[in-house]
Amino acid sequence: MIVPRHKCAVLLAVVIANVAICMLAFLYTTQHWELEGLAVSNSKHRRPKPPNLTLMASVPKHYVPTVENGRRLLVIGDIHGMNTELGNLLDLAKYDAATDHVITLGDMVNKGPDSRGVLSRLMSLNASAVRGNHEDRLLLAPREHGAQAASATGQEDAVLAARKRDKKILKVAKTLLPEQITWLSGLPVILKSPPLRLYFVHGGLVPGVKLDKQDPWAVMNMRTLRYSQDDELRRRDGHSSAQAEPEDEYDDDDDDDEGSEVTPAQKVVPIPIDDHSGQRWDKAWNKYQRKFVKKSHRRTVMYGHDAKRGFTEGRYTVGLDSGCAAGGHLTGLIVRARGRGGIAYDKIQVPCKAA
Repeated sequence: MIVPRHKCAVLLAVVIANVAICMLAFLYTTQHWELEGLAVSNSKHRRPKPPNLTLMASVPKHYVPTVENGRRLLVIGDIHGMNTELGNLLDLAKYDAATDHVITLGDMVNKGPDSRGVLSRLMSLNASAVRGNHEDRLLLAPREHGAQAASATGQEDAVLAARKRDKKILKVAKTLLPEQITWLSGLPVILKSPPLRLYFVHGGLVPGVKLDKQDPWAVMNMRTLRYSQDDELRRRDGHSSAQAEPEDEYDDDDDDDEGSEVTPAQKVVPIPIDDHSGQRWDKAWNKYQRKFVKKSHRRTVMYGHDAKRGFTEGRYTVGLDSGCAAGGHLTGLIVRARGRGGIAYDKIQVPCKAA
């Protein structure tokens, strides 16, 4: 069948219009997601996900305090190479290897005078720890510094600044023993203790996102959250009532659903950023736990990384970075178990001499 010329022209115009619409939709979607991720992907400290990175691990059960065993956890904020102060804090806590287990919240190295001594002490205590942004930089710096050196011509200011930072941390890395590098490489980004309903991280967690979906970079680096539009965290369809519920009996089934995973269609998902220009992630976490999570599934997060705010307590968050390397304090929590899966803790601090 022969199609008249004017009909061919109409069909061609329709095809071109459809193609144009598809291209515009693609460009809009691409730009939208680029803008949504801009605060994270353009961060000056952004690092690619390292190979073989451990996202999650659990505190060994034989270290977990119970009412019956009387054990304690000694949770310590950012140490930053301040080995003398670490020793003073252990003395103040009356640390006893028979009953106590140390957990550090990352940034054990760099800035202070004795990163090697800090790691030797912690490893000798068989301590648990999470990977902080300074451990991450230390482990990645040799590879990245070599790549930057290979492109020495026509460097931009950002590249030169990164090389300068990496040179400093490379000096620290060269003081460490091979077994210390291996130990740091195996540290998880998130440490959890389901019986105590506790998470341990360095930077923070995005509320409403399951642990296995958290971005490792964000967990190590985030300080605040940025929202793509002004909107309160909304309840996901299918949750039980957001009103306060009676305390449920805890079943130790390693269930870490602090809030079901969310999608943009269901609620506004915040973008984690590594400065203080956004809204505080810990306040968002506390609000989300209180409003949208059954009591038996609520989790408390202990974290470091935010020396500007110092020691900070929320209903379901505790921040322990109190600026030791800058002449502040080294802060620890002595954590004990109490009935029905709850915990109690005492804060201890020692003064620090500025690095």
